[in-house]
Amino acid sequence: MRNMMKQFRDDENGAAMVEYSILIGIVAAASIVAVIAIGGWSVASSPGSARS
Repeated sequence: MRNMMKQFRDDENGAAMVEYSILIGIVAAASIVAVIAIGGWSVASSPGSARS
């Protein structure tokens, strides 16, 4: 039982996977925000647009 607890404590693969998952989520959110911002900017600045 102690050996199993020591292995669980020393195993960092799960922590690394969580950190990478969080990082991927942040990058995905930033990408979505950038696409929305650029899309809104390009529509607003196009000629003949209702928004000026």
